[in-house]
Amino acid sequence: MAKEAFQSMSDKRELSDMTTRREDTIDTICERLALGKTLSQVCRSADMPDRRTVQRWAAKDANLAQRLLTARRLGAWAMFDESTDRLKNATSQNIQVEREFALHVRWTLSKLVPDVFSERRDASLNLADNKITISWMAPEDAEMETAAITAKTGVSR
Repeated sequence: MAKEAFQSMSDKRELSDMTTRREDTIDTICERLALGKTLSQVCRSADMPDRRTVQRWAAKDANLAQRLLTARRLGAWAMFDESTDRLKNATSQNIQVEREFALHVRWTLSKLVPDVFSERRDASLNLADNKITISWMAPEDAEMETAAITAKTGVSR
């Protein structure tokens, strides 16, 4: 009986230790992502879990998923800095490679940090109360057309 209690206490300690190590591992992963490393690069290290394990953890834990996304967004800024430096130092031999890298970074930024780097601006126009008229006809023709529509429908514009 005492042996079972001892084993159970030991198991709890091991689980607690694993949880602490997992949190340290997650912190390290987030730090490296924020430095512009990819998850694949981070997980290639011998002391890191494989990429699929991290994805499973994130799928089960919304808070972790949010931390990873935030780290990736910060990493996108690091990639932006890197691509800028690489373009500034490009030579005629490697300019095409550097441009391709910069295009990839631009696309990544537009997805991860759309409020800053998106090419589309969400212009929410409320046209319910406004009227827009576009006309290429002479004013007298427009008056005649308006009178004709009013006569047909009984509604004045």
